[in-house]
Amino acid sequence: MSRAAESRAAAPFDTAGDTWTIVLPKGVTSVSFKPIRAHWGERHADNAKRAASAYLETRAPDTVANAVSYLGRMARHVPLSGSISAATLMNYRARLSAGQLYYLGHIAAFLKFWHARGYPGVEDSVPAFFRRVRIPGNVKGTAVRTHDPVTGPFTDAELQAIVLAAREARRGGLLDRQDHAILLTLTATGARPGQVSMLVCGDLIPAVRGASTARLRLPSLKKRTRERMTRERVIPAELAVALAEIAERRRLDERLADVALERRPIFVRTAESFESLERAHIGTVGVGCAVKRVQKALRLRSARTGAAMDLSPRRFRRTLGTRAADAGHSPFVIADLLDHSDLQHVGVYVQAGGAIQDRIDSALRDRAEPLVGLFTGAVVAGEDESGVADATSRRVAALAGRAVGTCAGPLDCNRLAPLACYTCAAFRPWRDAPHGALLRSLTEERKALVGDGIAPQVAGANDATIMAVGEVAERCRALRDEHAHG
Repeated sequence: MSRAAESRAAAPFDTAGDTWTIVLPKGVTSVSFKPIRAHWGERHADNAKRAASAYLETRAPDTVANAVSYLGRMARHVPLSGSISAATLMNYRARLSAGQLYYLGHIAAFLKFWHARGYPGVEDSVPAFFRRVRIPGNVKGTAVRTHDPVTGPFTDAELQAIVLAAREARRGGLLDRQDHAILLTLTATGARPGQVSMLVCGDLIPAVRGASTARLRLPSLKKRTRERMTRERVIPAELAVALAEIAERRRLDERLADVALERRPIFVRTAESFESLERAHIGTVGVGCAVKRVQKALRLRSARTGAAMDLSPRRFRRTLGTRAADAGHSPFVIADLLDHSDLQHVGVYVQAGGAIQDRIDSALRDRAEPLVGLFTGAVVAGEDESGVADATSRRVAALAGRAVGTCAGPLDCNRLAPLACYTCAAFRPWRDAPHGALLRSLTEERKALVGDGIAPQVAGANDATIMAVGEVAERCRALRDEHAHG
């Protein structure tokens, strides 16, 4: 069975060996038949490979890998001389604990497909077995229902702390550009790691005249089609700028010189060259590693556990779904936000409700650092009063290039101006600058995000910045009144 196969959008791969390596823009998937060959022998392994190759024509590589993996798990525990039969499955079922019965569900569709295609190795009694026996599903959603402090959704205060700490870490050089942008993408979209990896430069739709917000075409996963499908999402300006900066770097990336800019991956692996375009994408593992680097750089502690706060792509995803439910969105809207093709897995978010969130916020109110008094810089009358040498070269621009203040920080600051400046102690906002106009722009952007279906608590990832801008605008108004009546 030595041939090159192709699965959906994957590059061709060799099916001769017992480990298939399938490279996709979302990452690398391995399908291993070694346990089947080791415990059931050559004939059964070859039959399984033949069925799996056909299964790949209509199923995602991860789905096939999962089915083959669970079939290999059964092979380790149940001997097989003839074909797989109902007796084989009943024997395996008897060996499983109540909490493991869902294992059968992972092989049911594959074995029924195998039998329906007429490939040798599966008896007629197998489909009848699955029709007759009820197989419980894996218990899911516990972390969401209980708002688990380690694996569940973040609280509002935790999300704000992550965003602010990441800005500071980026400013201090503790976070590189790509890792920070990956964090912002997860915060804003709740995307799966595979979706983040699949992003290409052409997926970013910049804000244009007449449109106040940028958009991102988020690739869909788990769709039974070879066509690349996307869903457009309104994204915050901070993320749009970060992605645009990376896209510009990709334009100059000689490793991708033969690839059209719109097809070049936004997030790439660290390598001197790439074997293929699919190999250039950072992959699901790469996204996970980036989040762990962010966690290490931020060193945040959870007010709920007192231990280091654990960051993972799944927690950001759970946060999006939970906040959408808390905001009263329907299961259909939540399913669309989470890129689900049905409502099977969104009910847990609606069931969780906002009651637990309210209790957590109440319990933490006296313990968590309050998100007030966020502006720690100093308002000055104007540029000449900033006390910064060569002040004209240190201006901070905002709307339409109009300056709003002076930066008294290091020359190599990497923070996103002007948003990050308002929560920075080195910022010297000018009394008569258009802080109010910037505040209105940020507020309108937030409304646009909510209007696009993003939960207010998630769309409010920049609320700390909005509050800081509002604080500066109010201080400047008071100073202007004082000056006018002085």
